[in-house]
This record gives sequence, structure tokens and C-alpha cells, in this order.
Amino acid sequence: MDKNELIKQGIAEAEKEAQEKEIAFIKGVAKRYLEDIQSYKTKEEETKAKRKILESELADLKSGRLDKIKERQDKDEKCRDISPIIVIVVNNNYPLKPWLNEYSISWRNNIPSSHTGLSLLNNTCYTTTTSSANNSMNTFYANTLDDGFLLKGTTCQAMATGAYDVMGKIINL
Repeated sequence: MDKNELIKQGIAEAEKEAQEKEIAFIKGVAKRYLEDIQSYKTKEEETKAKRKILESELADLKSGRLDKIKERQDKDEKCRDISPIIVIVVNNNYPLKPWLNEYSISWRNNIPSSHTGLSLLNNTCYTTTTSSANNSMNTFYANTLDDGFLLKGTTCQAMATGAYDVMGKIINL
């Protein structure tokens, strides 16, 4: 091999090596895009599943079916972790009509910054206002449990409807 051919071969190898580095870099970028897309798809699927659970529980609350919320929480740990409330059966006097039973409902984690709840027990209405700013609870005609409100499904059905301001949007139930 003469000197010129050796130089040409060296240049060709250097160009090939540079091109392979560019290809590897571009493939790395494409792979990163695909990984990010897959990550967001996974998060989206998890978010959709959580949203479906919350929408089901809201529909059950609106229709007064606290028994369905309780049953879902008992059967599925994921539901129990996602739900903002804990439902406990207090009196199981109506096994064939569980929506007539009394339930204790309490917040799963933190009480929202401003919450007003109504509880109907023995045809007497109890109103409780809670503010987490000073961790106080003002109760009028208090007959609530220490960790929640005594409610019947029919009470929730009657009182859950209305207009709610959620993150600057008015949502009607």
C-alpha cells in the first residue's frame, strides 16, 4: 500500500467512526423519547384508573350507596388507598337494604382547608365546620363520632347534589 491509499483509508475509517457516533447519538435520543413516552403512558393509565375509582365512588355517594363504597374499599386495596374517605358500617340494621344502614365517614388523610358537613341521625340535622388552619372543629348539636360523621346513604343522596366550585370551574352534580 502506498502512502496516499493509506491516508484515504484512514480518512474513510475516521468518517465511518464519526458517522457511527452520530447514529448512536441519534438512536440514544430516539430511545429517550420512547422511554419518556412510555413513562407518560404508564402514568396516564394509572391516572385513568384512579379517576375511574373516584368517579365510581362519587356516583355511589350521589346515589346514596355508601355500602358500595365500603364494599369496594374492603375488596380492593387500591380503592382503599385512593379514596379520600373511610367508610365504616356503624349499624347493620338493614342487611337487605344496606343503603339504609348508618355509616361513619371520615377523611382518609388530611381534612381539607375548609369543610362543612351535615349529618342526619334520628331526623335531627347536625352541622360541623372544620378548619385545618387552627385545627379546630366547631360542632353544633354534635352527635358525630370522634373520627367521622354518622350518615345514612339516603342522607348522602339528598345532600350531595349541588354546584361545586372546583379549581375555578363550576361543576354541577
